[in-house]
Order: sequence, then C-alpha cells, then structure tokens
Amino acid sequence: MRPEERSLFLRHHVGQQTFVELAKETGSTPDAVRMAVKRTGKKMAVYLLGRDFDANGYLAILASTPPPQLGLHRISTGEE
Repeated sequence: MRPEERSLFLRHHVGQQTFVELAKETGSTPDAVRMAVKRTGKKMAVYLLGRDFDANGYLAILASTPPPQLGLHRISTGEE
C-alpha cells in the first residue's frame, strides 16, 4: 500500500476527518477520496484475512496513537 493511501485511510478512520476535508487538503474531490479510502480498506482486508490476522489486534492498532507525521491527534474517550 502506498503511503498516501495509508495516510488517507488513517486520517479518515482514526483522525475522523471527513471526505470533504481530505479532498480540500489533497486537491481532490470528496468522491475520489471516498473511493480511495474504500479501495485501501479492501486492500487491507484482503491482506489481513490472507494472514489470519486477529481482528481485535487490528482494531487495537487502529486505536493506538498514530505516527506524528500524519498530523493526527489521539481521540480522548474521557476515561483517562
């Protein structure tokens, strides 16, 4: 997976940025960003399912603090 695909996927799903926000930042359209995120999700699913990856482990990875270069912020659950 290309770094820009991973970045869009994480910024949408972990960083909770909308397709409109991501489109403005990337100079694309919301529909193009939506499709890119969807394709990346499918690639990840195929990759993970082909390796018997533990879904709970995967969700834990997504919920962990993302790398700082993505510009994402940890989402507070209020339980800290």
